[in-house]
Amino acid sequence: PPSPPPPPESELGSGIHTIVTCNGSPYVNFQVRMMYYSYLRAQKMPGGEHMKHFTRILHRKRPDAVMREIPTVRVEPLHAACDTWCEFPVADRPNAVAQWLKTPDAAKGKYILLIETDYIWTKPVPMPPPGREGVVVAFKYDYINPQYPGVPEIMKAFYEGSAADIPCTGPAPVLARTDLLRRLVPHWETITKGIEGNPMFKSKLGWVREMYAYSL
Repeated sequence: PPSPPPPPESELGSGIHTIVTCNGSPYVNFQVRMMYYSYLRAQKMPGGEHMKHFTRILHRKRPDAVMREIPTVRVEPLHAACDTWCEFPVADRPNAVAQWLKTPDAAKGKYILLIETDYIWTKPVPMPPPGREGVVVAFKYDYINPQYPGVPEIMKAFYEGSAADIPCTGPAPVLARTDLLRRLVPHWETITKGIEGNPMFKSKLGWVREMYAYSL
């Protein structure tokens, strides 16, 4: 199936563009179907008019059936084995977002909201209020702690300052102006590659290592 058609000229660079990355596995596709259904419900609620665009970024070698159900842009995966099974498919996420940002689809929204496939929407996400347009909004995770014993040494490989400077967050949920996300993603991608290329870093940071890469 083709990529989603471009929006009307009047809607280019407007509202919030929600994106979610996915490798197309049956379990993740089950999650994304549930999430997208709840998104459509929230879009119809008061305030939902700002939720103008939605894209599922599929990092997979081949198209899948869900592309017929949910607006999808397919990009090339870094790890083709993840089409069936791999140890850490999330390692492809920064690169998938970087590829998507080069497509016309990425020009739709003034803001981009990065989410996960296992979210359920209960209400719309509002636009940032006047005066806060340049602020990136993210969630604080208690289990992301750059000052945890053994972690500061890894942080120093990518950041010369204090580990206390690094936010305890991750790449989802994140609401950022599109131009700011374009500046951030190359660094997120580079640091993720650096962590994935070091067995000790991978072992120490575990399944949240890509979240640490975004925080850095």
